[in-house]
Amino acid sequence: MGQKQSLVSWEMAVAADPDYEWIDVEGRRALHRLEGSSAVVPWTTEVAWNRDDFNKVLFTTELEGATLQVEVRATHGQAAPHQITIKMADDSALPPQVFTRLRITPVFNQMSQDFKSPVIQRRLDIFEESAWKEPFLSRPRPGRKGRPDWEYAMWAARYVSACRQDARRPIARLTKEHANHTESMLRAILNKARNRGLLTATPQKGVAGGRLTKRALQLLRENRSLIDDDLIREYLEGEEK
Repeated sequence: MGQKQSLVSWEMAVAADPDYEWIDVEGRRALHRLEGSSAVVPWTTEVAWNRDDFNKVLFTTELEGATLQVEVRATHGQAAPHQITIKMADDSALPPQVFTRLRITPVFNQMSQDFKSPVIQRRLDIFEESAWKEPFLSRPRPGRKGRPDWEYAMWAARYVSACRQDARRPIARLTKEHANHTESMLRAILNKARNRGLLTATPQKGVAGGRLTKRALQLLRENRSLIDDDLIREYLEGEEK
């Protein structure tokens, strides 16, 4: 995978993941896991970046006074534990009662949820971009981070184009072109797009229509690489001429 493609898939993975976001650390972007994104507390996810530990993720928690760390790698295209390490905080010998008291089931339940994470899948090199092209389907519940505005701008652009092709029933046209999207779902998306200042109001009540705002166009240009829609690319090219 080339460097540009690798960057695109990372951008797509983070955009699709409700548990992670980009933050600035000393002038460089770094991945940050959002607080409250795990049912197990404490819960640390370490995504390896150096060449020696590439394609490895470490999950760490505290159980019965001991630190439990699980190393996860991809096996036959699936995330799976490869090594489990248990050690006392003071590096002393493990007391026998640790093994009888360890409640490891919640840990593995949380890991099974993390295995669905786009960011974790991307690090393990099992992330399939095609599965995350439509963010409203891949992430029906975006979590605390919420949805970025470009996702709403994307649907606003599709709606404006649909209005040009079928002014009487643009939303019905969109549901035919985009599988698994219902009319009520699209109406809710478009209402939020208007509330976020990405789509202007309809010309009159009960009549379809509206225009993309300057901010919506800017967001579409900035996130062009994340949008798998030839119609939107053609729309942007038309606006840029």
